[in-house]
Amino acid sequence: MQAAQRGAPNSDDEFDVRHLVKQLSTGEVLNFISAPCCLIKLGPGACSDDFHYAITARLGLFHHPRVRLGVVDSSKVEWTVWVKAVVKAKLQNLAVPLSDEGHPPAGYYLFIRGAPVAFHPAAVDLDQDGSLLLAGAATAFAGFFLKSPEVVKIATHMGVWAAGDRAAAFFVEQIKQLFSESASAAEETLPVDENDRDEPLRMAYELLGLSLDASETEVRSAYRNRVMECHPDRAGRNPVAQERANRRTAEVNAARDYIWRVKGYR
Repeated sequence: MQAAQRGAPNSDDEFDVRHLVKQLSTGEVLNFISAPCCLIKLGPGACSDDFHYAITARLGLFHHPRVRLGVVDSSKVEWTVWVKAVVKAKLQNLAVPLSDEGHPPAGYYLFIRGAPVAFHPAAVDLDQDGSLLLAGAATAFAGFFLKSPEVVKIATHMGVWAAGDRAAAFFVEQIKQLFSESASAAEETLPVDENDRDEPLRMAYELLGLSLDASETEVRSAYRNRVMECHPDRAGRNPVAQERANRRTAEVNAARDYIWRVKGYR
């Protein structure tokens, strides 16, 4: 897979991740999940813009094996008897509750070589996300007042930022455990092109403004500096700047996590 194009490491340009999340029709799903690793978001009205950015960064940009990311709008699925039977058979080992109509719950589904292995609703937790929800509500009110659709759209994302982080961490750990249980089998299914392994690492170092031969001390120092540069607290009350800061922070944290896993840093 080609790396997303971006500016210089120290620039404020974001990765172009639009190509990483594919909107899927019902007929495309079975072929899509045949990849070694695949994550699909399912839900009514689900679209690529709703895919949590933390998940996109940690699994789509900085991860090996590469994870296919897709979205299925369940409201556009023709829930025929055959489709319901396939869904029920595929998801039976996840023990997720189906609705009376036979529809699976909204959320993220992880597939390994076509088999569903984990589910996470990426749901908002009032205890953990209350302050973000309040900030999102205030921002939405300001967006309506200013007649700014962009601000309103950003406000809808604010309350779920932390939920996306939790879901991303969950799936990273699930993939790590599943592939470590059968390393040889996993390697057989992965692409043989070494660029698939090396490119995310190069991108991670580039995001921190470093070369691949940087020392652990340099990596840790660069990470701290980048987090301080892009931290949302420095974005003020501008919701557009807040959204961009959160996206960049997600990228930096994902890059850090990937370097830590590959290099074995503690």
